[in-house]
Amino acid sequence: MLVQLGDDDVGRSYIEYFKESNVGVTHAKLLKNVDSGQAYIMSLKNGDNAIIIVGGANAHYPDGMKELDPSWV
Repeated sequence: MLVQLGDDDVGRSYIEYFKESNVGVTHAKLLKNVDSGQAYIMSLKNGDNAIIIVGGANAHYPDGMKELDPSWV
């Protein structure tokens, strides 16, 4: 799995969950001083959903990244 998360409680919890679930974390990166990205889905009375996205670490991938950064290996 290629993933970057914030080096916060959320990010560290996800890494531990992945490990416990036997998901490889070789290419997981925790970014210092960055929050993990999150999305919140709200169900509205009319049956529609509203999604709030907080980019966090997701917004910190290098521009134009098309392949694995060698520093991640």
